[in-house]
Amino acid sequence: MDGTTVLWIVLAAIVVVIVTGLVAMIVRGRRVGRRDRDRDAANEIRRQVAASSPAVDKQAAVAREVHARAQRARAEAEEKLAEAERLEAGAGERQRLLDASRSGLDDQLRRADEIDPDVPAPAPDGPRPNETSRTGEHARAMPPDAGPDAGPDAGPDARGEGEQRARHADRGSS
Repeated sequence: MDGTTVLWIVLAAIVVVIVTGLVAMIVRGRRVGRRDRDRDAANEIRRQVAASSPAVDKQAAVAREVHARAQRARAEAEEKLAEAERLEAGAGERQRLLDASRSGLDDQLRRADEIDPDVPAPAPDGPRPNETSRTGEHARAMPPDAGPDAGPDAGPDARGEGEQRARHADRGSS
């Protein structure tokens, strides 16, 4: 090997070292630049989140308030349902007592009609003259001359009420 060949080899090695160093510096610079850009982007995202946080907190407070109102409404509805059930039970009990009272009154009227000598005996298949219906109104036996068209609007004499009243009035005066 002569001196120029060695010189060319040394120069080539120096060029390779310089090029490698330049490439390394460029890559490192890009890496540092990317890190700086990523750091800046992350800081910007954090800043935006911090700026949006009060709005999100306000939405959360509104959501909690709506949820609390819904729970109060549900509790009120449950209270009203329980009250309705209590009232229905009370109404059922009152209706049962009312039915028992009416039945007792019906029995008393039948007994009074049975022992009253002025009340005619019932027809074999017809109602007694003073039977009480479940509505509590006294149903009077229709006199034979009232006819088939005599209904609730036919007046007291058509239904035999006038005669019944007269009997009760006679008892009061004797």
